[in-house]
Amino acid sequence: MRYPTLPFESTVRRASNGVVVFGHGELDLATAPLFEAALAAQLRYRPRSLTLDLSAVTFIDCAGLNVLLHARIHAGHSHTDLHLGPVSSQVARLLTLTGTLALFTAPHRASGPADPTPGSLHLRCRTTRHRRPGSSPSWQPTN
Repeated sequence: MRYPTLPFESTVRRASNGVVVFGHGELDLATAPLFEAALAAQLRYRPRSLTLDLSAVTFIDCAGLNVLLHARIHAGHSHTDLHLGPVSSQVARLLTLTGTLALFTAPHRASGPADPTPGSLHLRCRTTRHRRPGSSPSWQPTN
């Protein structure tokens, strides 16, 4: 099953213990809604586990990060274990910079303790094309 869009596409492979979703291309504001819809479609089937393989993601921004965070929350509601499989260096960098890597280093189990602050993990990213040398984007947590 494929969910096509340019320049991002996702491919789904069913496994004996769940589903693996592969992301390919640029996951940004334009493509994030389609990837989120693809993940939501898989979570509606309540698989035992959902693994995200993002090793072929060439770019990711805050919209893509929000898709991952929403998937984590919705996986808990679906009683699905969420696993972050191999990731590209771009995905790893964004997760590290935003302090969200720890959320994805172990499976998010619905049967485990409840997330103490559900919905509080949204991040708003403000960047400008013409930044001063040495400056970085502003990451602002929002509720």
